[in-house]
Amino acid sequence: MTFATLSSTSKKSRVTNTKSDQYEPAVYSDKVVWADGRNGDYDIYMYDLSTSTETPMVITGSTQFSPTIYENRIVWEDDRNGNQDIYMYDLSTSIETQITTNESGQCHPAIYGDRIVWIDFRNGDIPDIYMATLVHRFQSMSKMNFLKTTEITENTEISSKGVFLPCFPCFPWL
Repeated sequence: MTFATLSSTSKKSRVTNTKSDQYEPAVYSDKVVWADGRNGDYDIYMYDLSTSTETPMVITGSTQFSPTIYENRIVWEDDRNGNQDIYMYDLSTSIETQITTNESGQCHPAIYGDRIVWIDFRNGDIPDIYMATLVHRFQSMSKMNFLKTTEITENTEISSKGVFLPCFPCFPWL
């Protein structure tokens, strides 16, 4: 069960009402996202505080975990391809995009602006931090997303707000 406190009223409101486990809630503006185990694996759900509407965002028959949201974009880790990859869903276009495709594990994404960062095990047992920058281009009157992936170094600045990533390895949640 997840609760939200509305700052203008200091009132706690129940966001979920299922008997299953819910993990890793994240909030941006009036939207809350979390991993939910009601279907036997973990899927991504969203609750809109302004409309009191719950929406299943990602249900694939595999495990999705570690959701986070910024503006109209939700990112999460997903094991539908047999390893953990990072995916993004754009609420404004209803388009899901696979961000990583490397056969090693990628997990614990964070998003700020047009930058997505995650823990990446492509170089062995000691993880690195990678970043994808979403580049927007207009082509034939439609918006298309292109990615540029960068390995984070100690001199890379994510944003003036900063980005926190937990210091623990990815876990196969199955």
